[in-house]
Amino acid sequence: MNIVKEVCESVVYLHISMSIFRLINSSLTKLITRKLEGHIMNVATGERLNLTLSTKGSSEQTKISPSMPYLVGHDKKIMEFYIKLSEDGKVSEEKAVLQYSFVRKGIVDLEHTEVPPLFRGRGIAKILAREALDYFVKENIKMKLSCTYLQKYVRENPLPQYLEKIVTS
Repeated sequence: MNIVKEVCESVVYLHISMSIFRLINSSLTKLITRKLEGHIMNVATGERLNLTLSTKGSSEQTKISPSMPYLVGHDKKIMEFYIKLSEDGKVSEEKAVLQYSFVRKGIVDLEHTEVPPLFRGRGIAKILAREALDYFVKENIKMKLSCTYLQKYVRENPLPQYLEKIVTS
């Protein structure tokens, strides 16, 4: 009889614990997504979880991956996608960037991608490339690829949605 009582108490405790976990997880997710300027992605897979949040009356997409997150920001004012970098849990002043400019309405020139030397070889440029290309495809903007890394990326990832948006001049 004691064992049944203990099992029942454990199940109730587990149920309450899971409810509290879901509440905390939901609250943290809402808090984090309000603060995000861009996207969090998994370096290894590029996996993203889409969440919608509202800022200043407009709807933006925030993408979160549960493991190995990198926050990809997009600063439209200075025309760059970026990832703020950290090493061993310490925030660095350095960031990886993909810079662009508009040639004319509807055509963007993806000019330059740079990852600081200490952070190279981790797939960070690939994340920036994918995010920028996906963004401009979604926005129906044609792309000129002045950046040699992006030219290589598209050669290695010749997705139709990218190829149909690329212009040569």
